[in-house]
Amino acid sequence: SEAEFKVEVGGSTHIQVYKNGGVSLHQAGTGAGKKLETMSTGARVTGTLDVTSGITVAGNIDANGDLDVDGHTELDNVSIVGVTTHQGHILPSANNTYDIGSSSKQWRNFYVSNIVSAPGFGIIGPDLTVRNFTATGISTHVGIATFNNATFHDDVTFTTASGNNIVFDKSDNQLEFGNDVKAEFG
Repeated sequence: SEAEFKVEVGGSTHIQVYKNGGVSLHQAGTGAGKKLETMSTGARVTGTLDVTSGITVAGNIDANGDLDVDGHTELDNVSIVGVTTHQGHILPSANNTYDIGSSSKQWRNFYVSNIVSAPGFGIIGPDLTVRNFTATGISTHVGIATFNNATFHDDVTFTTASGNNIVFDKSDNQLEFGNDVKAEFG
C-alpha cells in the first residue's frame, strides 16, 4: 500500500501512515528497519516487545519460537506436543487429589530412580521395600527372598536348579521333595 504521510529525520523514514489506515514505525542507525507495523489484521512487531505493565489477549496466541515465561503462570487445558524438558519439582495444588494419567489415557513407561509412597511405607528403588504387600495371581521371586512370619494360603513350589522341586501340598499338609533333593537341619 502507498504511504500517504511520512516523517523523515536526516533522510531516513521513521513513521509512515498508509491510505488504508496502517502505520509503520522505523528505527535508524543500529538495528535499523521496520519495527512496528499495523495492518487490517492487527499489528506486527519486528524485534523484541517489552511490556512494562499487564497484557490481555482475548484471542489465540500463536508462538512460532521459544516461549520464556518468568514468574507465576497459570495455564488451563494445555496440550504439549513433543519432548518437554523440565527443571524443578512438579507439585499438585492440593494434597492427595490429582492423578497422572487415567484409566483410558495411560502413560506407557515411567523412568524414575525412586518411587516413594506417602507417608513413606513403600519405596521402589534399587531394592523394593513394601509394607502390607498383597500379590494376587502368580508371584515370582528371582534371587533371595526373605519372609518373616509368612503365611501361604495355597500350594507352594520351590524350584531347584535340577528341576526336582520341593512342594508344600496344602491338601495333605506335606512337604514333598523331588528326586535327589535333600534337606539339612542344624
